[in-house]
Amino acid sequence: MKEHIVFERGSEWRKWDLHLHTPGTAKNDGFKGDDIWEEYITSIEKSDVRVFGITDYFSMKNYLKVKSYQEKGRLKDKLILPNIELRIQPVTGSGIPINIHAIFDPTLTEEEIEREFFRDLKFEYKESTYSCTSQDLCNLGRVIAEDPLCPEESAIKKGIGSFSIAYSLLKKIFDKSFFHNRLIVGTANSSNDGMSGLLKQEAGLQPAREEICRMSDFIFSGNLNDIDYFLGKKTSIDEVINTYGNLKPCVIGSDAHSMDKVGVFPNNRITWIKADPTFEGLKQVIFEPEERIRISETCPDTKFDYNVIDYVELNKAGTWHQKIYLNQNLNTIIGGRSTGKSTLLSSIAYKFDAIEEIEHKDYISSLSDYIRVFWRDGNESYQRDIEFFPQNYISKIADTKSDELLLDILLGNEEKKQRYEVYLSKRAEQFSMIQTQVALLFEKKRLCLEKVAYIKGIGDIEGIKHEIDKQQSFRNEIQAKLSDKKDILETYEEIEKKLNVLKVQQQSYKQEIDFLNQLSQKDFLNLNSSISLLSLPKDTMDLLSQKINQVINQANKSIKEEIGNQIINKSNAYKKVSHDINTTLEKEEYKQGKQIFTDNKNLNEIIKNLDALNKKLAQIKKEIESLTTLQKEYEEIGHSIIKHHLEYLDIMNDIASHMRMQHEGVKLTSEIALKNGLETALNESISLRSGAMNDFIKQIVDGYRKTTKTDIELSVKTLINSGMEDKLTLKGNASVQSLITRILSECWFELKLNVEYDGDNLKDMSPGKRSFVILKLLLDFSDKKCPILIDQPEDNLDNRAIYNELVKYIRSKKKERQIILVTHNPNIVVGADAEEIIIANQNGKNSPNRDSIKFEYVSGSIENRKAKDINGTDSPILQRCGIREHVCDILEGGEIAFKHREHKYGFHNL
Repeated sequence: MKEHIVFERGSEWRKWDLHLHTPGTAKNDGFKGDDIWEEYITSIEKSDVRVFGITDYFSMKNYLKVKSYQEKGRLKDKLILPNIELRIQPVTGSGIPINIHAIFDPTLTEEEIEREFFRDLKFEYKESTYSCTSQDLCNLGRVIAEDPLCPEESAIKKGIGSFSIAYSLLKKIFDKSFFHNRLIVGTANSSNDGMSGLLKQEAGLQPAREEICRMSDFIFSGNLNDIDYFLGKKTSIDEVINTYGNLKPCVIGSDAHSMDKVGVFPNNRITWIKADPTFEGLKQVIFEPEERIRISETCPDTKFDYNVIDYVELNKAGTWHQKIYLNQNLNTIIGGRSTGKSTLLSSIAYKFDAIEEIEHKDYISSLSDYIRVFWRDGNESYQRDIEFFPQNYISKIADTKSDELLLDILLGNEEKKQRYEVYLSKRAEQFSMIQTQVALLFEKKRLCLEKVAYIKGIGDIEGIKHEIDKQQSFRNEIQAKLSDKKDILETYEEIEKKLNVLKVQQQSYKQEIDFLNQLSQKDFLNLNSSISLLSLPKDTMDLLSQKINQVINQANKSIKEEIGNQIINKSNAYKKVSHDINTTLEKEEYKQGKQIFTDNKNLNEIIKNLDALNKKLAQIKKEIESLTTLQKEYEEIGHSIIKHHLEYLDIMNDIASHMRMQHEGVKLTSEIALKNGLETALNESISLRSGAMNDFIKQIVDGYRKTTKTDIELSVKTLINSGMEDKLTLKGNASVQSLITRILSECWFELKLNVEYDGDNLKDMSPGKRSFVILKLLLDFSDKKCPILIDQPEDNLDNRAIYNELVKYIRSKKKERQIILVTHNPNIVVGADAEEIIIANQNGKNSPNRDSIKFEYVSGSIENRKAKDINGTDSPILQRCGIREHVCDILEGGEIAFKHREHKYGFHNL
C-alpha cells in the first residue's frame, strides 16, 4: 500500500507541467541521442517543476517507463501523472481532429486503465473496428501501411497517427462510474487542433464545441482572453456555466517534444498551482478555477518573509512536543471542545505581548516559555508586530469600544492624524485664549465699577456746574464794582483759564510718563504655553523654537524702544507745558490781576472756589472719558469672547469634514453633536430651586442643540448679560466668573463617528453584522501586513452571513496577510479554501495522542485525503484519516460544505 504523504504546510504554489512528452513519443519525436532517456530523466530531476504530466498519444507506455525510473529511486519529490493525449472528431477548420487529454489518478494500475479505457476506445477503418490496445494499434498500422510485416513499433505509431474517435463515444467512457474522482480531462482551445478550430467550420458545429467543452475539466491555453472567458469574466459566470457546464481553469504546459524544450514554458508563462503535488491537489484547481491557478512568470501571492510566521516549536514535557509549519495564507485550527485550539493561538499571541484579557491567561502565561515562533526569514523575533483578536473580542468592541476603534482607524491615516493634531491644538488655543479673555472681562468690569465710584466720590457733575454758575454770578457782581479795573481782571481771568488748562496737561503728562516708565520694565509678548511642538521632529522643533524666541525677543525690544520714544516725547511736552506755566506766571498783566484779587478778599475767595470747581469739573470729565474707554474695551472683550467661542463650531465642522474614510463598501462618517456635559455644568452652578433658572438653563442648552452660530450666539449673549447684570441665582460655592469661564472656554461639541455598510448604520445593525463590520474595520483600514490571529470570527453570525460575508472577506484578505484562526464553522474552513488546516486533539481514552502527550496537532491541506482506519482504534487518533476526513468528522456540516464548494461553479462529476 502506498505511503500516505502529508504536506504539513498545506497548499502551496508550485510549478506544474501537465503536458510533457518523452523520448519515443508517437508523434513529432525530437528527442535524439544514444543516452537520451538518462539525459531526459536527469533534466526532469534538476527542474524546479514539481509535477509532470507525462504525455503520449493513445498510450501510457512511456509514462510507465518514467515511473520505472522513479521506482528505482530517481525523480524523488516529483509527482508523475499519466496524461493520455487523444484525437477526437469532428475535425477543426485545419482538418485536424480535436486535441484532448485524459489525466488519470496515478494510483490506477496499467491493467485497470487498459481494461476500462483503452479497450473501449474504438476506431473503424475499412469495415474493421480497432481498439486502442497495443495489438490493435499495431494491426491498424500494418493495414494502413499495407504491409503485414511492418515492424511493431513503427506499425503502432502509424496506428496512433490515424486513430481518432467520436467525442460522443469518449464522453461515455469518461462518464463510467469507474472513473468517478479518478480522471481529469483537458482540452486544447487553439484554432489549429483545439475547440476554437471548430468555429472555422460551419456554424452547426457550435453544439459539438459546447459538448466537448462540457466534458472537459480544464482548458489547455495560456491566452489571457481564454483565461478570462472561461472564468466568466468576459460574459458572466452564469453564462459560462449554462453553456459549458462549469467554469474552466486554463493551464499551459511545455508540450516538449525535444530536450531543449523540457521545462521551458511558452513565452515563460508558467503554470503555478496552489495545491499539494498530488492528483487530489490537481482537482482543487477544478473546484477553485480562479484562486488555485495562475499562469505567470513569477510565483503568485508572495508576501515578505518578515511578515510570515514560518513555524511554531512546542516543547513542554507532557503538554506538547512538535513543530507546526504554517502556510503564508489562511491557516485554520479546528478540533473538538478543549482540544488546544485557542491554547495554541493564544500562546503564540502571548509571546508577542499581544494579549490584554483572555480566559485562562495564567495558564497561557505558564506555557510561554515552552513555545518558540520563527519567521520565514529565519528570525525568532518577538518585537515584530502581530494582531490578535481573542474570542468575543470583536463583539466586545462592537458593544462598547467602537468609537475608540473608529478614531484609532482615522488617526492611522497620516494626513488625518496631522489634521486631528492641528484640531486639538486649535481647541487648546481657544480654551486658553477664552479663559484669559473672560478673566480680563471681569477685570474690566471691576475697573469700570471702581471708576464709577471714584467719579461719584469727586462729585456730581451737574451740581458742580450749577455751583460754578453761582460763583461766577457772585464774581460778576464784585467785578462790576471794580469796573475801572475791568480790563485787567478780564485779562487775568483769561490767563487763569489758560493756566488751569496747562496745569491739567502738566499733571496728565506726569501721570503718563510715570505709567510709561512702569511699562518699560515689562515684556509684552510671551510664548503661548498651550501650543506644543513636541509632535515635530527634533530638528524642526529646535528650528521653530529658535525662530519663535528670536521673534518674541525682537518684538519686545521694538515695543520697549517705542515706549522709550514716547517717554522722551511726553517728557519734552511736560517740560514745554511747565515752561509755559512759568512764563505765564511772570506776565505783568497776570500779576496785576492777581494783586487785585489778593486785595479783594471776597473776590479772591470766589476765584479760588471757581478754580477748585473747574478743576473738579475737568477731573470728572477726564475720568468719564477714561470710563468710556474702559466700557468700550469691556464691550470689545465681550464680543471677542463670543467670536472665539463660536469659532469652536467652525473648528468642529472642519475636523468633522476630514474625519471620513471609505473602503470596499464600508464608510466611516463623522458629524458633530452636543455633549451631555453642558446641561450638567449649568446645573452645577445655577440654583434649580427657581423655575426661572430652570427655564434659563433650558434656553441656553436649546440654543446650543440647534448647532447654528445664530442660536449659539444668542445663548452666549444671554448667559453673559444675565451674569454681568447679576440676574442669575447661583449655588453657594459658585460665582458668575467661574460659571462663565467654564461654559465659554469649553467646547461643548464632540465628534460622533459612525459606520455605514450595506445601507445600515453600525448601531442599527444586528450583533452578527456589527461584529463582521468591526472585523472589516480592524483589517481593511489598516496598512499593516503582519500576521492576523483570530479566535472564532464567526461568533454571532448566522450561517448565511458567514458564507455570504465572512467567507468572501477572508478569501480576499488572506491574499494580503497571513491569517491564523480558530473556527468551528466548516464554511470558513472549506468555503474560504483554507490553504492549511490544523487539527487539534487533547489526549483521552477515546482520542489518544502519540506518547499520551496532552495536546497534539496535525496539519495539511483540504485535498489531503485518507480513508478512516476503522480498525486502528489503538493508533493515535490524528493519524487515522486524512485532513478532509477530519474536517468532515469534527465540523458539523463539513461534508455539505465540501459539496457546496465542489458544486459552486457547476462541478458534479469529480
